[in-house]
Amino acid sequence: SSDLLRRAGEMLGKAIASMAAAFEPELVLLAGGISEAGDLIVEPANQSFHDCASPLFWAPLRKGALGGAATLAGAAVGLL
Repeated sequence: SSDLLRRAGEMLGKAIASMAAAFEPELVLLAGGISEAGDLIVEPANQSFHDCASPLFWAPLRKGALGGAATLAGAAVGLL
């Protein structure tokens, strides 16, 4: 349901916020199967990320262009 996806997005945003301090990303891409849920996950994740992360570590949070194919593309690159 949409409530479940929203909650998953919020939890994802909190997890990204905790990692942002360690990695200081310039951009955060959501890819693979999770990106297939679109704005139902991306928007709550983005809001939660910015609510929880220090402004020093804010970065744009975007949906990757490859969608579900990102996992396959990553695996192929790993084989090279």
